[in-house]
Amino acid sequence: MADIIEAIYEGGVLKLVQPLGIREHTRVRITIEPEDETRKNAEYILALARQSCEGLSKEELAVIESAKLRSESFFH
Repeated sequence: MADIIEAIYEGGVLKLVQPLGIREHTRVRITIEPEDETRKNAEYILALARQSCEGLSKEELAVIESAKLRSESFFH
C-alpha cells in the first residue's frame, strides 16, 4: 500500500500535516518530492499532451477519447 502524505520541514524535522494510519514501529520508505516540483512536472506533462493533439481532426480526437475510455475499465 502506497500513500502520499504531506509534511512540512521545520527545524530539521519533517512534521506530518495529518497523522499516519499505520502501526507504531512500522518501517516505511520515504521519497522526498517538493510540492512545487510536482506541480511543475504535471504542467509540463499537460503541455506535452496538448501539443500532441494539435492539428488532429475531430475524428482522430474521437478515436483517442474512445481508446482512453476503454482503457479506464482496465486501469482504475
